Amino acid sequence: MRCPSLEQVHKLADTVADRYRALIYTAALAGLRWGELAGLRRRRVDLLHRTIRVAEQLLEVNGRLGFGAPKTDSSVRTVAVPSVVVDALDLQLARWAEPGSDGLVFPAPEGGPMRRSNFRRRVWRPAVADVGLEGLRFHDLRHTAGTQAAIAGATTKELMARLGHSSPQAALIYQHATADRDAEVATALDLLAASSRPPHSPEEHEKVARLR
Repeated sequence: MRCPSLEQVHKLADTVADRYRALIYTAALAGLRWGELAGLRRRRVDLLHRTIRVAEQLLEVNGRLGFGAPKTDSSVRTVAVPSVVVDALDLQLARWAEPGSDGLVFPAPEGGPMRRSNFRRRVWRPAVADVGLEGLRFHDLRHTAGTQAAIAGATTKELMARLGHSSPQAALIYQHATADRDAEVATALDLLAASSRPPHSPEEHEKVARLR
């Protein structure tokens, strides 16, 4: 699982054309799937209350596009979003979204729904190459959303609700990731503590050397 850092997310958002900035931030901080983003309509976005209602998605079957229900019943959800997403969506709705309550928030430049293959070829691959993240998938931004929510203190149940998971196993992945990071912090603290005082024995000299 690749999980772009927030710094990398900002770089991606700054690299793509302005009409795709909100798409990057919504994927990376709200955790919507590609189909949920491509099928998102104006009336599902509530900037005043800082929420997005996920109630349908764009589907592509045998090259044909259509709209349908989300992946599972658990995927139907309301997601609270941070200010950076609200600000990006505010500009998106004003400049690039389709008109009307049923208008798509993220339409293709030529109108109508975005086709994933076109976005990947025209926008995504050049952007990840520019920021040195070759091979990164758009879906990996969802991993960032889950990991950052876990770091912010979301419980397993809250992660399930936020990401639309029907079982705790998927949500636990992000908590495991933060646990691994916590272990790295503890190791770094061990080194700092060991280095802050003179060793009292040859064994302690050897331990400090190993930590370094």
